[in-house]
Formats: sequence, structure tokens, C-alpha cells
Amino acid sequence: MTENNTPVINELNIITHNIRGINVITKQQLWFDYCIEKDAHIISITETILAESTYYQNTIANQYYNLYTANNIPENGKKRETSAGTAIALKKILQKYIHNIQILAGYAIAIDLFLPQKNKVRVISIYLLPNNKSNNQRTQDTVIEWIKEANKKGIMSIVMGDFNHDEKKKKYRLLLFNFMEQQGIVSSIIASNISVLTWRSNQNESQIDDIWIPARVLQAFSPLSVDSADHVTGSDHDILFTSWKIRIVCNETNKKLRKRRVYQYDKTL
Repeated sequence: MTENNTPVINELNIITHNIRGINVITKQQLWFDYCIEKDAHIISITETILAESTYYQNTIANQYYNLYTANNIPENGKKRETSAGTAIALKKILQKYIHNIQILAGYAIAIDLFLPQKNKVRVISIYLLPNNKSNNQRTQDTVIEWIKEANKKGIMSIVMGDFNHDEKKKKYRLLLFNFMEQQGIVSSIIASNISVLTWRSNQNESQIDDIWIPARVLQAFSPLSVDSADHVTGSDHDILFTSWKIRIVCNETNKKLRKRRVYQYDKTL
């Protein structure tokens, strides 16, 4: 939509999906074709299965989106390379609002968007490995620190991805879930009363993918919708979609916007 020849966004469409590998060109094309059709602005992708050596930059060029990755680091072992990775794709019109990027290689990425009208949001994409307690604890600790830091700076956090944890089937609760609820960040799966299971295999099925949104702005988000990926990526995970009703006149810029920074947590911890 345009207004006086100025691009205007009236809602930000947000998607999360465990793609089960994005290293095949045709699969990438099918996935981004789907995102274009949905007019997606912010896209969380998990289990990308990209090694850091595959793409030496954190940004991968695409005609419609810029893809920011938390790739695997080869020196951490081949097993890790084959099963992890997460990324956030942003529609190019949002690129100028990026203020900061933080990365935990292979498992989490956070991008701060300083949008017009003082709307500041930290978008976090997370991938927790199944049956890897020590690694998952470290990932949760990192994301918790990111949320705490965002709170101190007056930035709201949206956390999404594959948590590999179905509360209905587990006897324990993730520390991250407890923390987010204490901070007033709620599960869209629960808030939207979604009963559909988001992942299924021949022997099991669970509700492990989600988008967590601050309760204070939940009414500005559409109820979560769940699409099958059968004819898109072929993943055994469904695609989660929501829209955030927010008006952005895209010629507005934040004069205080500084050059964005990228922090590699794997290299600092």
C-alpha cells in the first residue's frame, strides 16, 4: 500500500517454520514463494542445517528478503552441523530499521527493529535440540538474558521457533517458558486455543512450535493460524502465521538509529 507515493505498512505478517534444511535451492525458492504469497515481513526459520562455512556472511541476498543466519560453526563438530541452525528473514523494506543483531551460533538469533513512532521490538528465533539438556540450557539462558536486556532498554520481545518441548507431554516445564510468562510474554498456541499438533512423524506427534508475544499487545495480533507444509517445504513441521496490526510509514526514519552491530555469542562466552 502507498500513501502519497510513500510505502505504508498497516500490518506486519510474521511466520515461523522448522524447514528441516534450507540448503537446497529449489526448496528455498518454494519457501520464499510461499512467504511472498503470504506477504510475510518477518520470518523465523529453524533447523536450517547450514554450516558457517556454507555462507561466510550472516546476510544472504534474496530478491525480496534479507536472510540473517545463526549458522553452525564447523569446529564445534560434525554432529552439530547436521541438526541445527536458525535464521530470520526480513522483507527488504524493513532492513533500514535494523538496530542490532545478536547471535548464538546454531541455536538463536535476535534482531532489534527500531520502527517509526517509537515502536521497538526484539525479534528472537530459537531452535532447541531434542534431548540435549546442556546445550538447551545454554540456549535458554542466552535468550533469557536477551529478553532482560530488551526490557531494560524498553524494547518488547517476540520469541518464536521450535522449542522441541510439548508441555502436555512433558513432566517438567522449560525455564524459558516460566521466565517469559513472568515477563508477561504469552504463547500464541495457548492464547489462540490451537489444538492442532505442529509436528508429526510416523511414531509421534507434538505441539512444539510457537510464537510468544507480550500480553500487553496481544490484541494487536491476529489469532495464530497453522498451515501444512506438505506442498511447500515438505517438512514434518507445520507453518505458524500471525499478523501484527501496526502502521508504518516507510519514509519515516529514526534519526537516532545507529549503525547496526552484530554480536557472536559463541565467540564471547
